[in-house]
Amino acid sequence: MGICKDIALKNVNEYKTANWIVTKLQEKYKIKFPEKEISYITIHILGGKIQENNGNKDMNLLESTCDDQILRIAKEIMKLSSDILGVDITNDKNLLTSLILHLRPTIIRLKYGLTLNNPMLEAIKKDYTSIFGAVWACNGIFEKELGISINEDEVGYITIHIGLAYERAKEKVKVIVVCSSGIGTSQLVALKLENRFKNMEITNVIPLNLVTEDMIENSDLIISTVRIMKNSEKILYISAILSENDFKCIEKALERFNYQPILNHKENNKNRILNNYDLFDEELVFTEDTHDKFEDVLRYYGKIIEKKGYAKNGFTQDLFKREKKASTYLGKGLTIPHSSQSYVNKSKISFIRFKKPIFWNNNEIKIAIILCLNFKNIHETRNFFKKIYSILQDDEIMKSLYFENDKRKIIDILR
Repeated sequence: MGICKDIALKNVNEYKTANWIVTKLQEKYKIKFPEKEISYITIHILGGKIQENNGNKDMNLLESTCDDQILRIAKEIMKLSSDILGVDITNDKNLLTSLILHLRPTIIRLKYGLTLNNPMLEAIKKDYTSIFGAVWACNGIFEKELGISINEDEVGYITIHIGLAYERAKEKVKVIVVCSSGIGTSQLVALKLENRFKNMEITNVIPLNLVTEDMIENSDLIISTVRIMKNSEKILYISAILSENDFKCIEKALERFNYQPILNHKENNKNRILNNYDLFDEELVFTEDTHDKFEDVLRYYGKIIEKKGYAKNGFTQDLFKREKKASTYLGKGLTIPHSSQSYVNKSKISFIRFKKPIFWNNNEIKIAIILCLNFKNIHETRNFFKKIYSILQDDEIMKSLYFENDKRKIIDILR
């Protein structure tokens, strides 16, 4: 933490509290704490206040005094998760605060090889499989920034933070549209609003004379083209033609509901398919594997990828090394073993489906997708995990991967 940032923290009341805590601990245990620890304790106190009170001032202070690398990692996690999940959580201040507070001890644990067991891990994998898969992609950020890999216990903890933000972003704001008649123009206004704001739920379209106190009380927002007698911060007045200025006013009003837009990936879909086209090859698709030990699977198919020249010698050994650090099992019978990008000559993906499920680290594995990918290419990483996310959340697609025998069709699904 820089000198300027420490000075900024010393000017807040929470620093005095942190200093008092450290002084008492030093007196009791006869040890000396580095001055930086006072700053870190101050940050945690500020974080607690933010989570309790949602104070924007405290949020801004925490962000401005946070270690640059931690802030950068937190924002990259938010950006990559947003892109993969298709929901914009990059402006979620609560998420940023949670990640900043969570990442410092996480990074220390990872650097020193310490493991924090996650007792909720299996439940997280089962109930939030797709989000777990999306967060797992953030491993590339840790490897790029710190040169270390994140284990599945830590992925599980970060999944909780991302999952909460994801649910907040998807919550629909309940809106009543009020016009002079409640028909015609008002219906058109409601249609335009729903088309523009995907997280908005129009619960009623009514004429002014039918608006009641209960309706105003039970709605998040009232959007009206006519003046309502009652004054309320819930009421927003717009023109019947819905100008761009009206849309901007609505967007501003929605900010207090932590509204985040659903991202539209359609325009990127063509490029994604073209970019991923060369990742797949029928010679790397296997649908009738009979191995009964996962170690043999990694050894057998890792050597195939090496012999074909897609990976350097040592790729197979690094697959084992990566699995020892942390399981690459994502849930729903799917695991995605991979090596460090330093062993990759050319990015390729191998699909292996087992005739009978095999067990690895207490997980039943039906499909292994071995990744020979250069994860320094963030665009390629993002595109791949977008697809993994969509596969994991779609039971029909997973079913087709379990039973499809046509290699070309399997490749089309994976693309």
